[in-house]
Amino acid sequence: MKNLKELILEVPSVEEAKIILDEGSKLNPGLWIDHSFYAGQAAQLIAREDRELDENIALVLGMLHDIWKKIWSNKHET
Repeated sequence: MKNLKELILEVPSVEEAKIILDEGSKLNPGLWIDHSFYAGQAAQLIAREDRELDENIALVLGMLHDIWKKIWSNKHET
C-alpha cells in the first residue's frame, strides 16, 4: 500500500481505490461506502461530458473524496 504522500501525488487506479474502500469499510462500516461508490459514478458521468476530464480519475476521486477529507482533517487538527 502506498503512503499518504504517494497517494496525494498520484491518483490511485480504480482497482486500488476499490481496495482502499474495502479496507475502510472493514475499519468503519456504514452507509458511507455506498455513498462513495455513488459519488464516484456521478463524477464519472460528469467527466464523460467533458473531453478534458478523465472519467477514470473522476471515478476514483469521487470514490475516495470522504477518505481524503478524513485524512486531511486528521492531519490538520489542532
